[in-house]
Amino acid sequence: MVILFGCAQQVTEPSPLSGETRQIIEIKAVDQILNHHYQAFWAEEEFSELLADKAGFKNDFIAKFNKNLAKHNLEAQNFEFSFDQTSHSTVAKCKIYGAISKSGNNCRARFEWFLNPLGLDFISNDFKKSQRVLSWEGDIGSISTTINLEFPSPINHCHAHVW
Repeated sequence: MVILFGCAQQVTEPSPLSGETRQIIEIKAVDQILNHHYQAFWAEEEFSELLADKAGFKNDFIAKFNKNLAKHNLEAQNFEFSFDQTSHSTVAKCKIYGAISKSGNNCRARFEWFLNPLGLDFISNDFKKSQRVLSWEGDIGSISTTINLEFPSPINHCHAHVW
């Protein structure tokens, strides 16, 4: 009998932000850091409201993001934001620390902090696996979502971990 600890999925209903129509999430592992890139596309009216209060949007995003990470003893730093008026999109970038552990030449990355709030897991939601990438496309709530996770070397995975 094999027992895998830490791989059980906690199902959480996603809560899309009002007016968000599409999102692209890219996470790249570099050494023991996850570079997180989140692009959200908005309806025109909601995007105009975001432009009117950029500081409020940034502060709210950072607070919600860090609150979720803190539940998993993780930390995000170096936040950067941009607002593209042509595509009505926002981009939030940061570096996440504590999600990758290393022992000798072996690394293990935890993604429950990312997957659980979206109601996803790598196996049940058929993430596509190539040698160094896990990817998924689908709808979360009513939001069209593209997810790409990239790693520096060949990978394997369970429900919420990559090694």
